[in-house]
Amino acid sequence: MAGSRQDCHAMRTRSIRACFTDQNCNAATAVALHVFVAILPCIVRTPTSLSPISLFGVLAWACLLFAEGVSSVKEPFSYLMVDDCPTQLLRYASDVQNVTELVGHAGQGAPKSDKMIVFVVPGNPGPIGFYADFMKEIYSGNEKNIEVWGVSHAGHVVLPKDMQKPYKSIKRWFSTEGEVEHKIRFLEKFVPKDTPLVLIGHSIGSYMALQITDKLKNHNIVHTYLLFPAIERLARGINAPMLEALATYLRQPFMALVYSVHMVPAMLLKRVFQLAVRMHYGAGKETFVQNILSLTSPSVMRAIIDTTQDILKKVGRRDDDAIARNLDKLTFYYGLNDHWAPREFPMQLRRTFPRSDVRFCLEGFRHAFVVDAGREMGHIVKGWMLGQNILPSKHGHAVAVDELIHDLPMSPLPVTTGHPFVQPAGAVDTKDIDN
Repeated sequence: MAGSRQDCHAMRTRSIRACFTDQNCNAATAVALHVFVAILPCIVRTPTSLSPISLFGVLAWACLLFAEGVSSVKEPFSYLMVDDCPTQLLRYASDVQNVTELVGHAGQGAPKSDKMIVFVVPGNPGPIGFYADFMKEIYSGNEKNIEVWGVSHAGHVVLPKDMQKPYKSIKRWFSTEGEVEHKIRFLEKFVPKDTPLVLIGHSIGSYMALQITDKLKNHNIVHTYLLFPAIERLARGINAPMLEALATYLRQPFMALVYSVHMVPAMLLKRVFQLAVRMHYGAGKETFVQNILSLTSPSVMRAIIDTTQDILKKVGRRDDDAIARNLDKLTFYYGLNDHWAPREFPMQLRRTFPRSDVRFCLEGFRHAFVVDAGREMGHIVKGWMLGQNILPSKHGHAVAVDELIHDLPMSPLPVTTGHPFVQPAGAVDTKDIDN
């Protein structure tokens, strides 16, 4: 009995400590949860007492207990202004100086840098934190020669209170053209024109990266990788009808649900998400959880819905003119079972552009690879960059180049062959697909 009391006391102590150390928790919520945990043994003492209160108590206790020992991962985020749009930047670099400090006075542009910048354009929804593992893998081993940057889509993340603006004042950014312009304005302001620049777009971010490559002519864009590209006929996607419904006649009920979830104490919501993510994807997904939490913000969800609705309307016909003008800089990487890009899309692309670098994912990654294969995808892209001599040949820390090349045997950029698809790493001939 004494041991049981000590165990209960230890549990309560650990729970309250976990509550108070959580950034998103206030003292009142922590005390309330502490009291709840204190009376929890009484609520669930009788096995037959399965009231909603007791079930909620078990869930709350399980969330708190399961979340013990979870430390918050601090990714190198910073916040800055792109014109009148508050913007979140994720930047992996050898220095810890803020980008705004590097730029100095407005209008002077970014200082000259000898390092290549790899710039990631996210999919939709667009918190760049989802890509942390992917970006860190590309940066790993190349710390002295490159920096890896990425910005969240305008309006798609919760911003510091001193940077938040009325929704209507920045609504113009929440569209296809607005998001493209947002990235272009960022690069013009913060990246020197002569700095080697590699773009990586994912999903609708591939469409944006293609447009950036075509329009940002004064910058030194070395190459652009389009991963699971959503660059055409998005209204044909399997999920398009559902998203269109959420953006139109189901918008009000859906937003009511978002507001309801937003009313749940942030700490408790975080614990529930941590538990769910741990059960499905394992530990080490703290940044992923934080970005899921940002999607419960009504203002963020409104921006995402506006962006999604416009994307479904605007991204129809493939921009062959932009592809033709930049063909030698583009690598397309398609999934074999991608609900946003059926297999006929890359086939047609290859027939239109016989010399295009079109590759297929043989690893079975899902369209949203950031969920469970961010590092693996980063490893593959890093292998491509090495094989195409895009990454510098000298590395500050020993990069497992031999291992990369062994795992990802690289071919040169496409040449005219009798095959409808070239055979670089991760690519497959169309004959194999048709069969």
